[in-house]
Amino acid sequence: MFVASGQHYDYELSRVFLEEFGLGEPDIWLTVGGKPDYEILAETIKGVARIVEEREPDIVIAEGDTSTCAGAALASVKTQVPFAHVEAGLRSFDYTMPEELNRRIADHCGLLLFAPTEQAVINLKCEGIPPDRIYLTGNTIVDALIELAPKAVKCSDEVCARYDLSDFILITIHRAETVDRLDRLQKVVSGLKRLSRLGVQLAIPLHPRTRKRLIEFELWNTFAKIQNLKILPPLGYIEFLALLLRCRFVITDSGGIQEETAILRIPCITFRRNTERPETVREQVNVLVDHDPDVLFERSKNLLHKDRPRPRVPQQGQQTLYGDGQAAMRIAEVLIEKVDTLEYPSPLYLKLGAPMLRMEEIKEKIRFKRLLLDVKAVEVFDNDGNPLPVCANIDSEILPGSLVKVMIEQ
Repeated sequence: MFVASGQHYDYELSRVFLEEFGLGEPDIWLTVGGKPDYEILAETIKGVARIVEEREPDIVIAEGDTSTCAGAALASVKTQVPFAHVEAGLRSFDYTMPEELNRRIADHCGLLLFAPTEQAVINLKCEGIPPDRIYLTGNTIVDALIELAPKAVKCSDEVCARYDLSDFILITIHRAETVDRLDRLQKVVSGLKRLSRLGVQLAIPLHPRTRKRLIEFELWNTFAKIQNLKILPPLGYIEFLALLLRCRFVITDSGGIQEETAILRIPCITFRRNTERPETVREQVNVLVDHDPDVLFERSKNLLHKDRPRPRVPQQGQQTLYGDGQAAMRIAEVLIEKVDTLEYPSPLYLKLGAPMLRMEEIKEKIRFKRLLLDVKAVEVFDNDGNPLPVCANIDSEILPGSLVKVMIEQ
């Protein structure tokens, strides 16, 4: 059974994707869109719980980090139907982003967690999630690119001609932490205005949320008059992918586009101070500029001085930063194998009633990888109680005197 939340209710942001991905008409529309984030969460919980009680599914599956994903996870736990989370384990550690809380809720409600990268697996283990719930599958975005990129290549000339684009930078801005804050949105507009002086076209498919905020903050006139700026309507996935494959580079605040550019090896500049996709920065296909117009200008100028990169569309089975295009098959295999045996645990702890968290001092230098094998390491601290970022690297060394929070049954 296919349930669409309706969180995105514009044709360009919802139905066009159903058509392009061949998903067909959803069995049920929840129509939770157009409301504050907390109402979307509440309405999703109610809607999914009602559906679960009426239809009695074996499992509920949701992907990503939206409020509807978190709502589906909570509804599943409340109705005691197993929940599976696709794209589990991503972390920015930034609680000003609503997506960060959504991810954590979904992961800690899930009995099956499909992680796209080794880093995501480590993040989940660091939070004390049982390893037998975690599966490294790769990301389904690679599967989608392999299927749809050839279609985008075929129509790229037509799409560029339709919007009168030739030599251009592709820009997307839509996240709440960017557009809902006047100071940050002002910096974005200022940065794009300065960037326009480099003489290259700036193509921005404008998200309805961004347009609304530009008008509310009285920035629309300044934004719309930026030289060389092409304001496009929201695009379907194939149209957007066609422009992505033809642009010089991308400027975005989107998490998904950071992945797509990394997979296709297209340079990306991200209007954020942190990312839940650190692999893209580590591999030097993405750079974070916060919302600083000067840094944006310098980074963009440097990229424009280089030859336009030739995108590399992956083939089935070819390894990329986010998998080999077989994530969906791996997920399906796990679901078939496990779905009949899943249930939320109610363990017996007759000694103390529950496992105990306790602090252990490290006596000799050890690698975090080894620690994960020996004990369930939840967090690591220095002598002063400050958390150490060893979870960011499985090969990090933990020095003697550090404290490790471990979970054991006394």
